[in-house]
Amino acid sequence: RTRLRLTNAEIFDLCLTAYRACQLQMQGRPAATSAGGFRARRTYGNAGAEFCADFRRTAEQVIAKQPSSRGRLKLWTAYYVENHRFKEARIRVGVSPSTSAFWLKEIAWHTGAALRKRRIKPPGGYFFWLIQGDHQ
Repeated sequence: RTRLRLTNAEIFDLCLTAYRACQLQMQGRPAATSAGGFRARRTYGNAGAEFCADFRRTAEQVIAKQPSSRGRLKLWTAYYVENHRFKEARIRVGVSPSTSAFWLKEIAWHTGAALRKRRIKPPGGYFFWLIQGDHQ
């Protein structure tokens, strides 16, 4: 069996998708309609809450170590956590589109690397019943 090697950005994207699905489900909304192809067979429960906390804490720790960390943290919160559109998020932070795009790519890459190092990638270790939509 061949194992695929995911890039740091791919790890980040997978974990972000699962994070958003867990957040929706914990808020009482169905995750199946908004999780980018992922659906759950049952609720995430404590494993989902632990994953969300680990994912968010990892990202915030990574961002705190980068230059301009206050702006990057605001952008992380607005774009990834609060799910604002790119334009709304960057206006909220007050930086140019190119700076915002660069910061978001850096956040994804560095956070993906930290998730890999901490073995928080992809979230199958937290909830094995998470399955890829129609891609099987």
